[in-house]
Amino acid sequence: MKTLKKLFFEIKMTWLKVVIFAVVSGAAAGLLLIPTALRTTSFVNPGTTFEYWMFAAILIVLNCEKPLEAACKTFTFFLISQPLVYLVQVPFNKMGFGLFQYYPPWALLTVFTFPAAIVAWYLKKKNLLSVVILAAAQLVLGYCLFFFCPTVISFFPHMLLTVLFIIAQLVIYPLICFEGKERIISLVLAGIIIVGCFGFAVYDRAQYFGTKTVLINVDDGEYTFSDDKGVFDVSYDDDGYIIIKYDKDAIGSEGRKIIGFSVDGVEKDLLLSWHDDVMDVEIVELIPESGN
Repeated sequence: MKTLKKLFFEIKMTWLKVVIFAVVSGAAAGLLLIPTALRTTSFVNPGTTFEYWMFAAILIVLNCEKPLEAACKTFTFFLISQPLVYLVQVPFNKMGFGLFQYYPPWALLTVFTFPAAIVAWYLKKKNLLSVVILAAAQLVLGYCLFFFCPTVISFFPHMLLTVLFIIAQLVIYPLICFEGKERIISLVLAGIIIVGCFGFAVYDRAQYFGTKTVLINVDDGEYTFSDDKGVFDVSYDDDGYIIIKYDKDAIGSEGRKIIGFSVDGVEKDLLLSWHDDVMDVEIVELIPESGN
């Protein structure tokens, strides 16, 4: 705990450190979005969701001496880091500078960080007002946890690192910011958020997620699936079964889906069709073009 308190309260947050932190954070978040192998993992989330940036903002704010300093440095951090998330991807993405179409919401967030950092600085006062301020941050983290819990429950261990990172923040901030009754109140809120998010995910799992198992006639081979996880999670087991987990709410009551995969270099398609709660699957082997 002493190490954490030093991290959040005893770093001299100079302008140089803020700029370096911003460049490293933005560039790293953007670079992690480039490899296709990482696109369905927790490593891409800093470039798309809030939980890492909440951590960065609180780290900067708590290491500032005055509210205005916290606001200026937090705003500068986001002003540098957020465009970098997209800029580092430009040479590697076919959209090029078109990626910046996703920047406007983060630009609005950047503007919002100025007043938010002034308010957040009063966490350092460690009183009941500070508890209310942290509660607002905890609710934002709770929203992130609510978003990821169904995925980690149904597609475990998909997004497990992100869920653990959010839970760590929910618990650590009360421990380092408060003592006595303020700490207890904040920890109780954190516990309610965590239990509530997981409880809802488990309760609703049967309603929102289904499973389809298909036997394939291949004894051995390495399978590679091209579809993103979240709506459809396709895997295989050693007995020659393909297991398809799907989000009932996301796919709707009726539709079709093609998921490409390969077995020892042989390209195949899973043709999925569904109506209400009935899912049918057909496996089609793709015939390579002759090249003539």
